[in-house]
Amino acid sequence: MLFQGCTSISQPTASRPLVEHEYVIAAPAESDLMQRQLTRSISGSIISLDNESGTIGAQFFAATGATCRKVYFTTSGQTVFCQNELKQWYRVKSVISVYAENSRGGAQ
Repeated sequence: MLFQGCTSISQPTASRPLVEHEYVIAAPAESDLMQRQLTRSISGSIISLDNESGTIGAQFFAATGATCRKVYFTTSGQTVFCQNELKQWYRVKSVISVYAENSRGGAQ
């Protein structure tokens, strides 16, 4: 059985964070090249970081209120990048929710 659907509503934007934790603290900003790739690439695009290629996912809004994207690298696996208040992308530390997501049998 195949289901299809569409929506005309836009992605909501958080007006304030839903969580506050040490994981929310931003890491150093990524390189200029990675900034451009994360900002300009459409979902499904192949990008390169440190001689490793990966597939970029769609932008989403995290519970912290930040705009984020997942990148699925061929050798190192999934990495999440989010934007800070200056709209610079940074790499997010892996947290238990990533482990729980992977233990259910698949990444989203």
